[in-house]
Amino acid sequence: MLEKQSVVVNSVVPDRPEIMVFAVPVAPGSYRQFDYEAIAISFNNTDLVEALKISAFDGHSSTYAVLPDGRVVVDNASENMVK
Repeated sequence: MLEKQSVVVNSVVPDRPEIMVFAVPVAPGSYRQFDYEAIAISFNNTDLVEALKISAFDGHSSTYAVLPDGRVVVDNASENMVK
């Protein structure tokens, strides 16, 4: 965010669900006396994978989210595809 670039970050905290944070820089603003320069949303990884599930190809499909550096952050590989 310091470089004014959008980011996707995986967050792991002991004894808490893993989350994915998506943030984008915006023009500086203020909301109820809270100054901000970015807007972000986070998803529990399990909920994110569930939301991305598709039923195409009779259950023989997979969904992946891959960061530009090649890291796979969501892997919803169909059990029929993993062998």
